[in-house]
Amino acid sequence: NVQLASGLRHDRCTRLFWDPSGRYLASCTITDLRNEKAKGHFEDGFNVYTFQGKLLSRVKKEKLYQFSWRPRPKDLLSPEERKKVVKNLRKYEKMFEREDKVRRQELNQEVLAARHKEAETFLDWLNRNRAANAALKG
Repeated sequence: NVQLASGLRHDRCTRLFWDPSGRYLASCTITDLRNEKAKGHFEDGFNVYTFQGKLLSRVKKEKLYQFSWRPRPKDLLSPEERKKVVKNLRKYEKMFEREDKVRRQELNQEVLAARHKEAETFLDWLNRNRAANAALKG
């Protein structure tokens, strides 16, 4: 049971490439090097789509001979370290949530202090102007 997600066209498309994660698709118009008489076409290039069919990028490249996704870097963690991280994920999550909460509180305090200072400045100005106004009336 196949369902069509999108109906976009890429004229002269010669190849399709899924990225290793399966989240992106590239449709390419590639000049064939095996054909001696093949010349690059001004419309050669590639389009990158999400797996849902949304166009992300359109690149025109005359004489495009090859397209490939960049290799993904190897994991920095060993399998044992990875298992340890997954096992302790809740602990790390709580720790980072505490740090985020402290940072949000610090930012809120800074904002509140700035507002308080502005209010004090305004009230000082208001009191000075009221006193000046009362002196003029009086």
